[in-house]
Amino acid sequence: MKKFLTKIVVFAIAAYLLALGLDYVISSGLPNSLGHPHQAWREIRSGKYASDIVILGTSRALEHYDPYIIDSITGLKSYNLGVGGYGINVELMKYRYYCHYNTQPTYLIYDVDQLPLSIMSVPHQHQSEQFLPLFYDRTIRKDLMDVGYSWMDSYIPMARYWGYQIHSKRGIFEYFGLKHYCDYPSYRGHMPDPDPWETSRLRFSDSIPSHVDDEAKTMFMNFVQECCESGMQLIFVTSPVYYRYVEMSPEWNQYIAWYDSIAKANNIPYLNYSNHPICQDSTLFNAGVHLTPQGTKIWSEILSKDLIEKQIIEK
Repeated sequence: MKKFLTKIVVFAIAAYLLALGLDYVISSGLPNSLGHPHQAWREIRSGKYASDIVILGTSRALEHYDPYIIDSITGLKSYNLGVGGYGINVELMKYRYYCHYNTQPTYLIYDVDQLPLSIMSVPHQHQSEQFLPLFYDRTIRKDLMDVGYSWMDSYIPMARYWGYQIHSKRGIFEYFGLKHYCDYPSYRGHMPDPDPWETSRLRFSDSIPSHVDDEAKTMFMNFVQECCESGMQLIFVTSPVYYRYVEMSPEWNQYIAWYDSIAKANNIPYLNYSNHPICQDSTLFNAGVHLTPQGTKIWSEILSKDLIEKQIIEK
């Protein structure tokens, strides 16, 4: 019996060490992928991307704000922290991670509409593989637990990689230099959406759940207060949205009015482009709420010039 138990213990230790080593290999290899979403987290952690302007928000922020154009017109440095598919809890987690490794920006542009006003759980959701390697960084581990991960994900090797076979394979290949992946190249966090316009994507946009709740609103208000007290200039922007999407979303104007009231109460500049002429041109959109790369270039130029002409930022 003693010999049997000894074998069990030895096997358990060997299995644990194997899982621990594999976890390390995958978590070290995945961030080496060039392109979104791993590239941005790697850049943030390097501490080499301190910027004057930081953009925050959902996929609309991620895709609509081109740092190359913004920087060329304003003469400042910008970085895009947009997170596709998640709400304010994940957005703020990424922002705080950025501030841990980089200096606080002078200007924070928050792309606002109904989509950020949600609290979402991360595990096995849209592009959630981007968060898995981050568990080796103690500065963000607690925040990851707050967005839905469990103690098992944090302390049991390979537990969080269950169901991520493709990404696990990628991590192994990257670690040993067997293959280098580059799916969605990004520039200073920005990744445009190259997909063409489809009417079905407009219907899909109409079905995007807003998940607006009091907890999300409270979290947003607390963050606004934090920004105002820090001396950083917070700027609200609602980027262009195809006009038919607004017509199909009767609650849209209610959220715009809510943001407008917060902006006025806290002396925050608010630029709302949801009624801009660009919103009438379907060739500049590939979905109701997403601009094409060409639309992004046109609008990033419009925004940058407005920020200067309205003296919201100093060139």
